[in-house]
Amino acid sequence: MSFDHRPPVRLASAEGAQLAADCPRIAALVPNLAQALEEESPERFDLTALTPTERALLDDITGQGDVTGRLLGTEGGPPVLITETILTGLWRVRRDDPSGAIVAETLEAGPIPTDLLALVARLPAEIPLEAAPEGAEAAQALLTEIAGAAARWRPGQPNYAVTVAPPVLPDPAERWLWRQLGSGPAELEVRGEGGGCRIVATAIRGVWSVRYFNPAGGLQLDSIEIGAVPATLQAAAEDRRDSAVRLRQIAAAYFA
Repeated sequence: MSFDHRPPVRLASAEGAQLAADCPRIAALVPNLAQALEEESPERFDLTALTPTERALLDDITGQGDVTGRLLGTEGGPPVLITETILTGLWRVRRDDPSGAIVAETLEAGPIPTDLLALVARLPAEIPLEAAPEGAEAAQALLTEIAGAAARWRPGQPNYAVTVAPPVLPDPAERWLWRQLGSGPAELEVRGEGGGCRIVATAIRGVWSVRYFNPAGGLQLDSIEIGAVPATLQAAAEDRRDSAVRLRQIAAAYFA
């Protein structure tokens, strides 16, 4: 996750006092966000009632970071959209109606959006250990390893990762392995200067597909990671504190 050090651009070149007068809720929200980023527990701030001017100013302040994602849920409605801001640990979480109008939107300060954690926590924990068909036998031991690691993992422990792409597994075995793990309700992308990362929840709790790509889009690493969420998604406490400092600097630049 990158940290953006570019100076803020004031909305419509307005002076700080005028911005604070036009958008008092944003002027009050920003220091509260900074405080929340320094806390251990996640905290949400409702944005649904913001005016277009307030929303534009908040967009200008928080920007868009390197992590985006969709939570598919189980109700068959539109997905929940997740975007990390330029401030590590500050997440925009939005739900639209079928027409694209915003139904609910929050900013959440914390290591990972709680909507994501709650969604994947409802997945089943057991991996079906079926016998691999002919041509896919190489995946049997790997599936057993993944199942054992998933059963042993506990919160607070480091994530466990295994490589699954060829030459570790031939194509038939890899296809069978992914069929056993299934497709889950969360898809996320992490962009970076050195390439990107695509993260997809499997249908098994705590088991994730994590694929790293080079800048040209070529696959560099195809892996399975076991843990609450992949490590590359989590905003460390130190990074969140740095974001709080930066947010206070932004507030001074906008509203002074």
